[in-house]
Amino acid sequence: MFGKPDASLELNGGGSPPLNVAYISELAARLGSRQDPAVLLLTSQYDLEASLLQVHLNAGGYEVLRLDSETFPSILITYRCREGLVSAHFRGKDDRSISLQPKVVLYRHFTYFPLTPSAVTGDQLFAANERHQLARSLEHYFDNALWINRPQNMEQCGNRILQLYHAHASGFLTPCTLVTNDRIEAEDFVRIHGTVIAKAIDHHAVRSNNMLHNFYGALITAANQLCFIDRRRPVLLQEYVRKAAEIRAYVIEDKVVAVRIEARAGGSLPVDMHTLSDDFYSYSPATLPPECIVACRDLTERLGLFYAAIDLVQTDKGDLVFLEVNPGGDWAWVESKVAIGLTELFAHVITARLCQE
Repeated sequence: MFGKPDASLELNGGGSPPLNVAYISELAARLGSRQDPAVLLLTSQYDLEASLLQVHLNAGGYEVLRLDSETFPSILITYRCREGLVSAHFRGKDDRSISLQPKVVLYRHFTYFPLTPSAVTGDQLFAANERHQLARSLEHYFDNALWINRPQNMEQCGNRILQLYHAHASGFLTPCTLVTNDRIEAEDFVRIHGTVIAKAIDHHAVRSNNMLHNFYGALITAANQLCFIDRRRPVLLQEYVRKAAEIRAYVIEDKVVAVRIEARAGGSLPVDMHTLSDDFYSYSPATLPPECIVACRDLTERLGLFYAAIDLVQTDKGDLVFLEVNPGGDWAWVESKVAIGLTELFAHVITARLCQE
């Protein structure tokens, strides 16, 4: 199952295009945006959602500074500590020193990994580690800003068992789950539950250079199908919940917007919806029961998040079962199918914070 990717995508060709920085800068200047950045975006050049938000915020007259992992550091950054007072600034293209005190920091896909040790010299690896530390300083410097979301809380959400624990405490139905690199434990789990789904513990996609490699979930019906598990390749196993529909609930502060995803023409949903094209599915706004809305808000708060994308499945009986939380979940792919105004809502929440004195 996890021996080779189910699908790979060349990001330079088929991925989301990098932001047209020249266009955004021209728009911001024409609308009279502020001199000092009010919003800092820490993300990836492939982040379409960040690009859409930047357009909205610039159109509202707010200056946005965007730093992408792939090109960091693309600006000159300086921290200074003088008599216990800490400050940060960056140097712009016109050689001006601009204060770096954003009110909002949007943290999505910003990671900086040092180069592979076997491929670089000691000097290159040292320089990569220094840049990594500079990036980490950015992540922890702006204590007074609104973080969407704080890096440490997003990292904590990588613990799927912790997610399930808090989801159950918030009132969600949760499936039995096992995370292990012990094949004996995994085989026993399959014997007990019969049909289970094997999924990635973290994210199903990994980037290597300019390629995106996807490892999708699969049904396991017999213990002998678990031969791919070893000490170096752990897996998440979950009792399989037969689904009539998938629900993605987006929580932004205290607001909850949900989308229902079904198979067209009454077909059955696949084990992993990523394996089929978007044309297979129909999308529509979803009305969640009041208790589910409360659970979404409570779970987001328990995990210390300001924003979360929560994946649920609806059974044939109508029950809603929690699957996982994605603290950096994308929404542009949903907005391209159904008008639910997520980008506008996101921008409104950010600008409301910027307008506070």
